Amino acid sequence: MGINCLVMWIMYSHRIFGPTVPIRRHIGALLSGDYQSRITLRKRDEFKDIAMDLNRLAEKLGGGGGGGKA
Repeated sequence: MGINCLVMWIMYSHRIFGPTVPIRRHIGALLSGDYQSRITLRKRDEFKDIAMDLNRLAEKLGGGGGGGKA
């Protein structure tokens, strides 16, 4: 039972902590002016909504926002 819980925790933690690397890399790229940067997460990763919002932000900052207020 304990080993199963450990394995499940490791698998789930990768879904949560794994996306932090590309998200932080993307934020660093935006801070340095690279608005072409995009985040691509794995199929089962968490935080897809945050990644999509950051990608939309990059698009707006890069001038491809398609109207609306900046």
